[in-house]
Amino acid sequence: MLDLSGTVYCLPIEVDHGAGIVIAVRDPQVPERFYVLPAVIDPAGDNSALLFWRWRLLPGIDGGGGLLAFSLGAGVRGPGLEAVREALSLAGGVPNPKLVFPKAKQGAATLHALDVNLRSACGASAPHLASFALTLSREQSTNFRRLLLEGASPVVVEYELTFDALLPALEAKIRIDYERAYRACAEALGPKQETTREWLDDVLKGLLQEGAVRIETPRTLLNGEPTASQARKVTRALIEQALFRPVPRLDHTFVPPVLAALGEWGPLSSLWGSLLRLLSPGELAGPLQTLDHDLRTPAAVTISHRLFATLQDLYPTDRIHQRDFDLNSSSQPRLTVQLVSLTGAPVRSMTCHIRHGDEESSYFLGQS
Repeated sequence: MLDLSGTVYCLPIEVDHGAGIVIAVRDPQVPERFYVLPAVIDPAGDNSALLFWRWRLLPGIDGGGGLLAFSLGAGVRGPGLEAVREALSLAGGVPNPKLVFPKAKQGAATLHALDVNLRSACGASAPHLASFALTLSREQSTNFRRLLLEGASPVVVEYELTFDALLPALEAKIRIDYERAYRACAEALGPKQETTREWLDDVLKGLLQEGAVRIETPRTLLNGEPTASQARKVTRALIEQALFRPVPRLDHTFVPPVLAALGEWGPLSSLWGSLLRLLSPGELAGPLQTLDHDLRTPAAVTISHRLFATLQDLYPTDRIHQRDFDLNSSSQPRLTVQLVSLTGAPVRSMTCHIRHGDEESSYFLGQS
């Protein structure tokens, strides 16, 4: 389990399609061990392509359609991994740092584009592979062609991974009336849905004055910082995790990973800056209640780690396998794939090798 009482390192790395920041946590019990969280989203495999096929149906059948398929992974690999190892060796004073990639408690990747929100489960272990296969309508296939090949608008992929972690002992008791907190946020925002963490700080001040939030800290200092200040940061992070979701930045600049449970503790403070969106009542995890959070002992928590990327950055046009098929023409090939399990067990994934003339392609297809 991640022990977040250890030193946290934030290390910039360069990748083929941009930049990323690696978050590494030093194990306080084993100084040469560092827990490394995923930093970037990459295509699964060095030579993998995005499959995008469109077709017209036979006479007498309305419409048309298409197929979009690709596989992704989240992690740190290749030259970036060696750069992280060298940086940790220098910063941590360890000749040969041991890098450990913790298993995710759960994870999913979601494709956001136009009217499509396609969700795929991803692997618990790095590189957290996720596969997408989407059948498109005629209108969708036309729109995706415009998005992917003409860059009309970003097609966003969001990774959300959760990890079990151990928070350092802050020795504080926090009581939050989440119903009053949600009502205060909704009333203050009005019709506007998005806001900033600075705005949430101001709301928290009002909740403290009204008694909707209460914080007790027996000690005045922890690691040289006032415990009351640290407790407010944790309180804000708890409210944020329960009532808000981060909004990805789509200006093609790096969107850093988010450790929602940590707020702005220590060296992670420079990583914040994205907007927040207040959840609608239907998106809330359940009924809002008044909860007590006792931080007098190290607490086992679940931290949320998010990554964002655009398909246009991950797959430049030379890595998009795009074909148009006119099924009215007898010269166009047709392909039918039937999966048969010889053992009776469900087929979870497959690699499909296709040869047409002198062209040969391979595709990894997941359960979706």
